[in-house]
Amino acid sequence: MNRLFFQLLALAVLLILFQMLIIDKLPLSTYISPEVYLMFILILPFKYSTIKSMLWAFALGLTIDLFSYGVLGLHIISLVAIAYLRPQLLKMVTGNNNIENIQLPSSQTLGFRPFLAYISLSVCCYLIILFCLDNYSFHNLPQLFQRIILSAMTTTLFIVVLQYAFIGRPNKKT
Repeated sequence: MNRLFFQLLALAVLLILFQMLIIDKLPLSTYISPEVYLMFILILPFKYSTIKSMLWAFALGLTIDLFSYGVLGLHIISLVAIAYLRPQLLKMVTGNNNIENIQLPSSQTLGFRPFLAYISLSVCCYLIILFCLDNYSFHNLPQLFQRIILSAMTTTLFIVVLQYAFIGRPNKKT
């Protein structure tokens, strides 16, 4: 096993602990559900194949499902879907078909605006999948949309703040 594997494993554990010990304990509305562990999948190195990213997503989703006392498979499906869509989402946001040159997607490597667009779009896709599966129907669409929008805004905010705090300041090239 190489050093990057253990760094990624440590990051996954820290994000899961942060989610379960701090975020889940915050007195937020039932419509606001920040999912900060998603940051792990979004900042995986692009040198990883889609299959390897999907395996990481499966392991993370299984861990979240086991500790959340929810429906087993809910987070697995949502995270694996985002891991699969991640390269396409980044290509759509950056307009660059050569994303393999980007080591880690961050505000330093992409610029702040493309990074924010990538995170926002990915978070929205993830939450749409997660909440639609959790809801089992499209009943009460206004409440479902409200939950998706409010959760997407807070999740994006948390991910950008965590990225800024731990990875570094964005470049001025935006």
